[in-house]
Amino acid sequence: MRINRTALGLLAFVLSMDGTLTASAQTTLFATGSTQTNGRQDTYRIPAIVRLNNGSLMAFSDRRFGDSGDIGWKNQISVYSRTSADHGLSWSPQHQDLAIDSSSVFDFAHGDAATVVDRKSGAVLMMTSSGKDGFASPINRRPLVARSVSRDNGLTWTTEEISDNLYANPNVNHLFFSSGRMIQSARVKQGKFYRIYSGVCTQAGSLVAYSDDFGKSWRYLGGNDALPIAGGDECKVEELPDGSILLSARSRKVNGRHFNIYRFTNPSNGQGAWSDSFVTSENPADGTYSSQCNGELMLVPAVDAKGKATYVMLQSAPASTDRTHIAIYWKELPRDFTSLTEYVGGWSKFGLNDAHYAYSTMILDKKGDIAFLAEMGGYQGIVFQSFSLATITGGAYSYRANPSYRTTAQP
Repeated sequence: MRINRTALGLLAFVLSMDGTLTASAQTTLFATGSTQTNGRQDTYRIPAIVRLNNGSLMAFSDRRFGDSGDIGWKNQISVYSRTSADHGLSWSPQHQDLAIDSSSVFDFAHGDAATVVDRKSGAVLMMTSSGKDGFASPINRRPLVARSVSRDNGLTWTTEEISDNLYANPNVNHLFFSSGRMIQSARVKQGKFYRIYSGVCTQAGSLVAYSDDFGKSWRYLGGNDALPIAGGDECKVEELPDGSILLSARSRKVNGRHFNIYRFTNPSNGQGAWSDSFVTSENPADGTYSSQCNGELMLVPAVDAKGKATYVMLQSAPASTDRTHIAIYWKELPRDFTSLTEYVGGWSKFGLNDAHYAYSTMILDKKGDIAFLAEMGGYQGIVFQSFSLATITGGAYSYRANPSYRTTAQP
């Protein structure tokens, strides 16, 4: 299926308190209640954001027609987007990316977008949970999986169902891709494409899927018997400097986050092994990695106050046991970065808002600033903010591209 974008209207500028243009002020991109379906307000949930190869930002949100229910509820869902060519100062009108059809099973709903941009071709890949059944549906009614690709910066999208490939794993019955940021490897390339990694949520726990053909087919890191985080929920991944994969997952049972690391023995064919997973219930920086919310994980090349090149790991999550006090945690990447215990403590916290906030995600913009997207109070919509790494770390670190190693987060 293909959908054409309508002509762009006037762009709205964001003003700071003193009237100057700014991207750091909070900007509502998708507002619950701003649209209606059959007299009931539409709910906007589930943020995702990418930086296109032309430098523009593209922000995504579910539009849940006439209700707030997830995939599998009675309401239809589609993914909408807005684009900014000036680092978030102004945004295009919202645009429907994925077509829906009330008479179709597969196209009844598409939501929970996980996104990434191919650094060479500029194509945008979006994985969604789709259909009439959801994660909580009976075992014989599973959520479907859609692959959508745009090769013209979001003007048009082509969508296909690839559910059977993901469910070929006999240990997986219900699954969906964790919404937000997928990553593209800086090291592993098979054929035309660098590898894509994504966190996958299943009823058994958190898995990592990888694709060497830009999302047409997927394998599970560690094989079909691997369960890197039992009891884990939505999860995010990042590629470490040696190519290992760090997995951070929301927990279903404890306050804290699950961590695991996959070390390769043969990166080209995905061979390697997971460590034993570790879960922390500590309160780093006087807060908690909220166990009840999806966040984001991102490694940023940086320089410290003395000019030393390094990396800073960022993780967003509510700093509470509920969905309040949204924050970005940060720490310098430890020297022993493949040791799980190094991710337990030592985090600092950059608090953003003390009110009710939920899912969040982020990407580096063309300038090297952190473009941050989050759900705001009571699912009232999706808001955008932009921060420099120096702001987040209180001046301890600044962004600097590392020419000796291109991380997955580098602009």
